[in-house]
Amino acid sequence: MESDRTGRPAIRDWALVAVITAVAALLRFWLLGDKSLWGDEINMVRFAIGERDMALSYGNAHGYICLLRAIAALGRSDALFRAPAAVAGIATVPLMYVMGKLVLGRGAGLVGALLLAVSPMHIALSQEVHGYALFALLSVLAFVLVWKAVTDGAWRYWTGSALVVGVSFYIHLYTAFLVCDLLVLFFILALAERRLRRPRDLARVVLGRRPLLATGLALVMVAPIVWQTVWPLALDLARKLGGQPTLDGQFEGEPRWDFSVGLFMRIVKELLVWKVEPQSTFLVLLVLLLIGLIVLLARERWKGALLLLWIGLPILPVAYFSWLSNLSFPSRRFVFVLPACLLAIAGGISSVGEAIRWIVGRATRVKVSAWAVDLVVAGAVATLVASTALHSYYHVFEKQDYRRLARFLEEQVRPGDAVVLWKADELYDYYYTGTVQLTTLFDRTQVTRIARQYEGSERIWYVRPLSVRRRRANLEKIEQWLEKKGALSFRFDPYTMVSFSRRAPLSEAAERAERESILAAAIDLKPGRWYLHLDLATEYRRQGRLGKARRELTIAHELRGR
Repeated sequence: MESDRTGRPAIRDWALVAVITAVAALLRFWLLGDKSLWGDEINMVRFAIGERDMALSYGNAHGYICLLRAIAALGRSDALFRAPAAVAGIATVPLMYVMGKLVLGRGAGLVGALLLAVSPMHIALSQEVHGYALFALLSVLAFVLVWKAVTDGAWRYWTGSALVVGVSFYIHLYTAFLVCDLLVLFFILALAERRLRRPRDLARVVLGRRPLLATGLALVMVAPIVWQTVWPLALDLARKLGGQPTLDGQFEGEPRWDFSVGLFMRIVKELLVWKVEPQSTFLVLLVLLLIGLIVLLARERWKGALLLLWIGLPILPVAYFSWLSNLSFPSRRFVFVLPACLLAIAGGISSVGEAIRWIVGRATRVKVSAWAVDLVVAGAVATLVASTALHSYYHVFEKQDYRRLARFLEEQVRPGDAVVLWKADELYDYYYTGTVQLTTLFDRTQVTRIARQYEGSERIWYVRPLSVRRRRANLEKIEQWLEKKGALSFRFDPYTMVSFSRRAPLSEAAERAERESILAAAIDLKPGRWYLHLDLATEYRRQGRLGKARRELTIAHELRGR
């Protein structure tokens, strides 16, 4: 794609950017409050409204929590708490165009903005009560400002970049990796601008008045959070690298290459297509990314090196650290790498378009417009992402549905029942407004406490997440105890198991009707969930009603096949 680093962008380009931004706004505000808040979101809201001590956030996202406190003064709806992330995600799209235009030209900027607008990862993070979308916005803005500062030298760009970096540290501590990427950008641009011809030029460029003052301003801004949080974390990191047990006790086992490589590939996959299927979409984007990097390294070495280092510099050390400690890291923390990935894909699209033009020209002797071919290829890739990954994100991918679970308990639990929840004080009771008190279990006397609740209650409900790493032995004891009591157990969502048991047995017909009504109520609240029909088929099979079991099993297979 042609490089166009001078002059004002054409009105046509900004018109296209406006259309792309409108599409991004539609995708980010569509169903914004439809899904329940999940674990981290509930914790962020509770930090914001004062139900939890901010010290428990480990110094991370204090700036975003303060923003949420201001939002909480306007209301407490899920969509309202998610709105700042959606706005930040929308604002990143036009900035992505500016970033792409600076690096690879106008065409790459438009393609990069289009890919960001339909990016499943960016859409998902723009619909969460978390600071990752704002972190991505600040990272792109910092890139643009540092680029302008090096090439233009104006004070406003140096000051702006320092302010953006300082604010970003209060949104997420992984800004430390972003700073490394910005340093790479600084030195590569200085080389490209031929300011580092001799070794002594390095001191002149680095120790210039404007870079030093900008660095000092950023350090003053981040000093409190560095002293409070970053320094203790650095000491903990040193202990992990030295092989010493850490405060959280998670360091264990021998280094594993498969774990480290798997973490690296998972981060790259989720950056491109998030946690959705199919794999073919990821492979297409990965091939385009590799083509873009290879072609740029061959033709414009410094730009290819810039994108390669922007992507690899943060991820590779973390993958190496995971090899040492066997610790995993959420890919959403690397959202600031996503723009570089999309620009590399834009470069790959340009190279594929060039190859198509060459083939068509050799076959038909007709000169094809480069703009038209690149537009067709970019549209095809964006359509592939939108029709597969986005569909999976909106219609298939599920998180914990705490909101509907609370509604289910409010409708089904009666006075005199016991409701036993795993760590209910943090997550499960956020939406719950029922009159029956919830019992939280988190210690080693769980089985005894459940038995005591059971003996004093007519009915007992036990709710727990399906994936619990700690205290697994206690959970197995509880499940065995409930199984002996003939408890009805079913998955309310892919992450939550609900068990129901009655102290005094009913007649066979009454017990059958009660258990069926409970499952039917869960299906009504979560229609189209194949696992609930599978659990209902299991219940029918237990009762010996094989005809109804086969019918529910067929429904489950049909829903899962969709």
